[in-house]
Amino acid sequence: MLLLSFIGMRRMSDILGKPSRPNCSVRCCDVNLADPQVVSIFLRAMKNDPFGEGHLIYIPAVTDSGLRVHDAFVSYMARAGLSTASQAPLIQGTRGSHGKKLSGTYYASWAVRFKALVSRFLPSAEGLSTKSLRRGGATYAHSIGIPADFIRAVGCWESEAFNLYIARAKPS
Repeated sequence: MLLLSFIGMRRMSDILGKPSRPNCSVRCCDVNLADPQVVSIFLRAMKNDPFGEGHLIYIPAVTDSGLRVHDAFVSYMARAGLSTASQAPLIQGTRGSHGKKLSGTYYASWAVRFKALVSRFLPSAEGLSTKSLRRGGATYAHSIGIPADFIRAVGCWESEAFNLYIARAKPS
């Protein structure tokens, strides 16, 4: 989830769907791991996809930092007992500190988990939210010299809003 949001510059609702549209979450069958050089994922619905046509995104298998995205997906799916042939949601529900299953894959549950994770490891980062991953991905991409047009295309920004994020980053 975090990987998709950051490297893919995606909104959490693009991946998890929303309670009002539960069939829009990314399913295992939407992930293509056949090419070890790239992970392709079909997003069923996005905020800027009013007709619900979906959008295919591509994430490089290895980032410049050495993160092996393809291997991370393969490992996650194996550990979760998931197959790319399955209709199951890619991001499975989890259990909260109370031991009860959280409300499926809806983004509100994951937003709570994200906040808990951030506060555990970065107590001084109170202002971080799930949206920070999308912004951070765009900012990071710009800081390593990826052209603004490419960032805009990967993040599916239809407006110039992404410039607010990358303007703060200085290319290296």
